[in-house]
Amino acid sequence: MALKRKSGRLSRLKYNNSQVSPTLQESLKQGIIEFEIGNYQSAAEHLSNAIALDPFNVDLLETLGYSYLQTGKFEESISVFSDIIRLDPGNESALKQLANASFQAEDWKGAEQAFRELIKKQPSDSESLNDLGVLLHRRGNLDEAKSLFLQSLESNADNVDATHNLGLIHMESGDYEEAVKNFVILKSQFPDDIQIRKLLTESLLQNGKADEALVEVKKIIDSNFEDSESLYFLGKAYYCVDNLDLALDAFTQSLEINPDNLLAKESLATTLLKSGKADEALSIWESILHLPEREKKVSTTVISRLTGWDKISEFKIIHPTINNKNNGVNHKTAEISIVIPVFQEEENIELLTKELQEVMKEVSENYEIIFIDDGSKDGTFDVLSRMRKNDSRIKVLRFRKNYGQTAALSAGFNYAVGDVVVTLDGDLQNDPADIPRMIEKLAEGYDMVSGWRLHRKDKLLTRRIPSIIANKIIGKITGTKLHDYGCALKVYKKGVIKNIKLYGEMHRFIPAIVSWLGAEIAEMPVNHRPRTRGTTKYDLTRTWRVILDLINVKFLLSYITRPLQYFGKIGLIFIFLSMAVIVGVMTAKIAYGVNISSTLMFSTVVFMALMGIQFITMGLMAEIVIRTYHESQDKPIYVIREVLD
Repeated sequence: MALKRKSGRLSRLKYNNSQVSPTLQESLKQGIIEFEIGNYQSAAEHLSNAIALDPFNVDLLETLGYSYLQTGKFEESISVFSDIIRLDPGNESALKQLANASFQAEDWKGAEQAFRELIKKQPSDSESLNDLGVLLHRRGNLDEAKSLFLQSLESNADNVDATHNLGLIHMESGDYEEAVKNFVILKSQFPDDIQIRKLLTESLLQNGKADEALVEVKKIIDSNFEDSESLYFLGKAYYCVDNLDLALDAFTQSLEINPDNLLAKESLATTLLKSGKADEALSIWESILHLPEREKKVSTTVISRLTGWDKISEFKIIHPTINNKNNGVNHKTAEISIVIPVFQEEENIELLTKELQEVMKEVSENYEIIFIDDGSKDGTFDVLSRMRKNDSRIKVLRFRKNYGQTAALSAGFNYAVGDVVVTLDGDLQNDPADIPRMIEKLAEGYDMVSGWRLHRKDKLLTRRIPSIIANKIIGKITGTKLHDYGCALKVYKKGVIKNIKLYGEMHRFIPAIVSWLGAEIAEMPVNHRPRTRGTTKYDLTRTWRVILDLINVKFLLSYITRPLQYFGKIGLIFIFLSMAVIVGVMTAKIAYGVNISSTLMFSTVVFMALMGIQFITMGLMAEIVIRTYHESQDKPIYVIREVLD
């Protein structure tokens, strides 16, 4: 999105300040100087001081908002431009910048509202029509996005962004002939733009015009731009015109530059096979399909792309007086979000990603993989950064230090936008091939599907036996009985994970927590593989934390709205014990003539009575806190599935 400085606003700020205080004048002067030389961070600091002295100056607010926008402080920018619109509802410039800031902050709902309001005021604003089209495209609304790009070009035929975007839309929808027309127009305007030439080459190849594509890609390479992608296109063009020898050379050169170019590998294998070199082709296919050894399991039906997707109904919760933005209604930019916490896993994550990419080809191309680097000290983040450059569907969240798996999952859940959210570990022990089956199970009407490592490949004494005991205890105490609470491979509806909050070490109790929401939970056996790279991050020292969190979960599930019953029971037990001691001592004295130290008896009775009173008092205090929590914030003590009114 092109952002333009409002020089007229600056002029008014600069020359109409004779009636303001000297302090404001100095802050304003320094802010404008820094702004004009492009030092927006310093400008924002000075202008924010000026705003404190003159908070209703629209010109000053707009300059401050733009400074925030240029320094990446999108939330602050949104706040400032929202204030401007409240002060000056007809300010179209501020409305446009609000839309831009919301877009940059990935506040899709706010951006869409601002763009639509702007288009109402300026129906022929070509730039805003294009920007709204980009936003809707990101949310998967291709038809309306295409319509907006066409409207943008009707308003301004020279809008190169809209021409470019319309070409991409045509490619996505398979209308390659129209895509070619758009990229030919762009090529005439930008003859030296390599990226446009690549798009034109690709659309020509898809349209069956291999001869024309060959001419275009040769021009790219003749301009000394021999990257892996261009050489791949060259190979495809030669392959399409049956010049297999030159195609082999081109694919080989492409892989020399980028050995991870999977398309070039597949095309090289296909070309070798067509050339009669089946052994070489087979060797390449084996390298592509090579994965760690898997345990043999029953073959399963893999759902085809998007088939049956509408069977996965939304998990809804209605809060009567709360506008909860995380209530399962986030705007969709992906259908499936895969959340993977990683810590010191540089040896595993690249292979895991390749496995996931292969599996997701058969499920949906509209997915995202969210890696949460939990403060790794090895090369994990470097590997993630490199993968992010090659695949825009990969997102990376990097913690400043190691906060633990619960915090990592919580962050991943907050950033996930898919209708279905998948979690798994980054150590390659969870098998991505199980994901399609679990999504199919979700489509049967469940809200969460939890994996069960039926044949677990971990050490017996330190991992498997403690896990079996822990699962039985957790199931007994929480009432949600599963064979394997600790399996990281789980699949959720978005509405489930957007309505839970995680703290401490509570990620292993997620099934028990979501059961309180009334969610339908299924468990199914999944493949578990031995760890072959890296070292485990778990040991028996976690036991005490698990026990404490289990007590916490039991309290939250059973007594969060009635804490007096929890503490009161303990208090009454102590009081009854003190009374029993008194009765016992008196009986011993009267009936049997046994003398017991009055000092010991008195101390015991007083201690137990005080403990009982203390626990009851704690319960009363907790009642007050809980009532304040629910009543001050209108927090409901129930969840509503639907309303028929």
